[in-house]
Amino acid sequence: MSAEALAPTPDSVHDLAEFASHYSPATPEENLLISHAWRAWSHLQQIYALYEAIVAQRGIVALFNDDFARYKQLNRDLAQAERMWNRAIAAFWQARKRQGAAPPQRVQPAAPPPPEPPQPEPVAAAAPSSEPPTPPDQPPTGPAPRRRPMPWDSGAWDPR
Repeated sequence: MSAEALAPTPDSVHDLAEFASHYSPATPEENLLISHAWRAWSHLQQIYALYEAIVAQRGIVALFNDDFARYKQLNRDLAQAERMWNRAIAAFWQARKRQGAAPPQRVQPAAPPPPEPPQPEPVAAAAPSSEPPTPPDQPPTGPAPRRRPMPWDSGAWDPR
C-alpha cells in the first residue's frame, strides 16, 4: 500500500495543541485526558484511512468473499478504535463535570438576519354582492361548517 493512501486528510487535526484548543482543558487531569483523546482520535483516523484504502483497492464484497479473516480483523480494529475514542472523550467530559467547569464557550458566527415577511398584496376590489359585508366584530351568520364525525359522537366509544 502506498504512503499516499494513508496520508492524513486536510481537514483532520494534525497536532495535540490544535486538538486541545478545541476543548481548552483547565486542569492537569483534563490535560492528560485530552492527550489520551488525541491519541485515540489519531488512531481512529488512521484506521479509517486504512479501511478506505483497502476497500478502494479490493472492494468490500471481494474482501468479504475472498479473505474473510482479514475482513473480520479489519472490522474488529475499526470497532476497537471507535470504542477507544468514545471512552477517551467520555472520560474527559466526566472529569470536566466533576470539576464543575462549564464547557468552553465558542464564538458562533453571527446568524444572517431573518428574511423579511412577505408583504400582503393589495386586495383587488371584489365584484359587488347582494349581501352587505359582515363587520369584523360580529360572527358570521349562516350554517356552521360541517365537521367530520368522531367515534365518540355516536356514544358507542368508551375512553376507559
